[in-house]
Amino acid sequence: MCSVGKNMSIRSKIEDLLTGKFLTWVNQLRLCGPFRFNINRFIFRCLPCYPVTRNEKWDFILGYLPYLSFMYNISKLKVLIVGCTSSLLVYEIARRRYLTYGLDIRPYQEKLPNFIGFFQVDITKPLEINGGSFDFIVATSVIELVEGDGADRKAVENVHKMLNNEGYFILTLPTTYWKSMTARGYTLNSFRKLIEGLFDIYELTQRGGYLCAVLVKSQ
Repeated sequence: MCSVGKNMSIRSKIEDLLTGKFLTWVNQLRLCGPFRFNINRFIFRCLPCYPVTRNEKWDFILGYLPYLSFMYNISKLKVLIVGCTSSLLVYEIARRRYLTYGLDIRPYQEKLPNFIGFFQVDITKPLEINGGSFDFIVATSVIELVEGDGADRKAVENVHKMLNNEGYFILTLPTTYWKSMTARGYTLNSFRKLIEGLFDIYELTQRGGYLCAVLVKSQ
């Protein structure tokens, strides 16, 4: 490795460590959830060597939600965020007046306010949640992490069951190039196979090594 590359690698590791410690400290403060969420976004923008794609994924989700719901009364639209145990996104969605729910196999990292619902369940298993309950389901960097052969397909099938017929599924998935050692990576073909027969693509783009998609139920 050249000296420049080595120096950048060391710098990235230092920034990772400092950012992680600072975010942990911020989360321990008794600040409202949306404020902490926006502090996190500011930190990620200041340290682009850390998770540069995280803000891009959030921008995609938060940009599409109002676009897709502009004709409706937002306070009556139900949004489910899958894999949210350590994410502050639930607070930001609730701040925007959506009926907000979270779902994760683990408990949420802190006590949630009463106006945010939470389901502690495995997204790959049969769910005791009313079918067609949600207008939007959001899964950012979650589906690729579920464990087991075909588990990602099972997760998408359960999302299909929970989404109402006019609803939208907003998700992000890492491309094969950007996948981590513990996650799947997707090509355009494998992504299409993942959603085949369940969803059609409403919008698809790539940001920072991630596929970012808005899907609708197949007719």
